Amino acid sequence: QLAAFRLLSKNLSCVDSSTNANIITGNTFTNSNSSGFDVLLMNPPFLRNDNPDAPITIADKALMNNAINSNGQANFVTLASQPNLYFYFVNYSWHYLNSQGRAGLILMAKFLNNEEGEHLKQFILDKVEFIIMYPRNYFEDFKVTTVITVLSKQPTTQIKFLRIIDSDLLSRPNDIKTILSSRTNSEITANYTLKVTDRNIDPSANWKMFFNDPEEKFQTLDSLSFLEP
Repeated sequence: QLAAFRLLSKNLSCVDSSTNANIITGNTFTNSNSSGFDVLLMNPPFLRNDNPDAPITIADKALMNNAINSNGQANFVTLASQPNLYFYFVNYSWHYLNSQGRAGLILMAKFLNNEEGEHLKQFILDKVEFIIMYPRNYFEDFKVTTVITVLSKQPTTQIKFLRIIDSDLLSRPNDIKTILSSRTNSEITANYTLKVTDRNIDPSANWKMFFNDPEEKFQTLDSLSFLEP
């Protein structure tokens, strides 16, 4: 009841006697394989594969991998030696969307530059539209740094990396939408930085550099022959 109320209260002006909120609880990987949705919003659980307190069991992995494979999707999780739990959710959830669908996912920022993240980046390379990084202290009670990742079944030819510097901008989603929709070139301001790339980027590269060095100044250092990496 609380979930239904919170969902409906997001836009009460559009609620009437015909409105239906269908709340289902249970294991994502054992529920019926629904599909055809316009939008998927997900904050998946984060858990290291080798977490000593609550490890991902062999049975868990078998259940999740079978669900992914049963939908005919490419299973990138099996390529990672130490996949985080949220990898399975991202891989499995793609089938929920219709041909025009979009997904908004809160993911650990580590995937942008760690070794295991290469497989996730390869999976989303032809799907991702935006990756949004916000100030670390925005969620002060949480140690994990996260980013908002927006995927689309009909993506544009560009990928946009938005780093929000001023936390107040997060309270103005329409301003964020304007920044992402109207800019086709990279931009640096006091409140944010925006890096625009095409899709010819390397999944094994450090994607965090699009936030840390939007002007690609470090590439100048790389080009100096007398310096060794």
